[in-house]
Amino acid sequence: MTESRVEEIKAAAADAALMEAMGEISAEEEDAESLADLDISEENLSKLSAKAIKNKDDLAELAVDELQEIIVLKMKMHQHLLMKAREHWFN
Repeated sequence: MTESRVEEIKAAAADAALMEAMGEISAEEEDAESLADLDISEENLSKLSAKAIKNKDDLAELAVDELQEIIVLKMKMHQHLLMKAREHWFN
């Protein structure tokens, strides 16, 4: 293998690593935007994130009692929030 071919492979590997890292950042940004669409406070977003709930699908998969254990909301708001998170499943 020639030295120029080795350099090409290294450059391609570096580009691939960069693209992968950019994809991970984009996914994190999309997840944050996804939950932000639900008008959840920063404090509650942090609590959800700490429980690995990072997007609408993660939230929508919870039962009301599971959500109540994570964040405190006014009465009936847990159900409303879960239904709002599930809207995209039906559209």
